[in-house]
Amino acid sequence: MVINVSTIFRTGQGETIHNSGFIIHHYEDKPGFCKSATLEEITSHQYVLTPGRYVGVEELEDDGVPFEEKMGELTATLYQQMKEGAELDAVIRRNLEVLGYGG
Repeated sequence: MVINVSTIFRTGQGETIHNSGFIIHHYEDKPGFCKSATLEEITSHQYVLTPGRYVGVEELEDDGVPFEEKMGELTATLYQQMKEGAELDAVIRRNLEVLGYGG
């Protein structure tokens, strides 16, 4: 769904209302996704509207797995997927050659 932002306003109760009068949802700031910045905040950033200045980043839960261990697992998975990808590329190439489209 696409909504024209110019047709929306916020009430003092945090409701977001479309100019048709329908309440769309209750608004709340979500770190890393959206934030309702005050004019003072915007002024303090010299009117620069880059979203990252306001929304910040989402706080991630620590899964307790040390970085080196996680990176090792992710790298092993990536290499396995790359190997499988190369094998599939070879199968596709052979199939194209059988069909007369080899290069």
